[in-house]
Amino acid sequence: MKPALTSERFDRAVDITAKVFEVPHREILSKVRIPSVTRARLALYAAIYDACQTSYSEMARRLKRDHTTLIWGVNRAREMAADDPEYAVALARVCAVVRYGY
Repeated sequence: MKPALTSERFDRAVDITAKVFEVPHREILSKVRIPSVTRARLALYAAIYDACQTSYSEMARRLKRDHTTLIWGVNRAREMAADDPEYAVALARVCAVVRYGY
């Protein structure tokens, strides 16, 4: 069973995403559209959705986004992981830390 999306788990997800993708923490949560930040942000969406027991609506409230943006983002991250092995490894790393804490 997936763990609940707590504030601590959410903060950990943002921190590890920033580290793995080497982007500033504040930019992941911003509206910046720089490609490197966008790739990291999409990985964050997918990792939270895949690793935690949550809904798109709950994620939207925490991330201050529309739920349809998150649906698109999770699907896009999955497509990118299927096409790019390096992105897939980075996404898996973020997902593992969000879910298991390591």
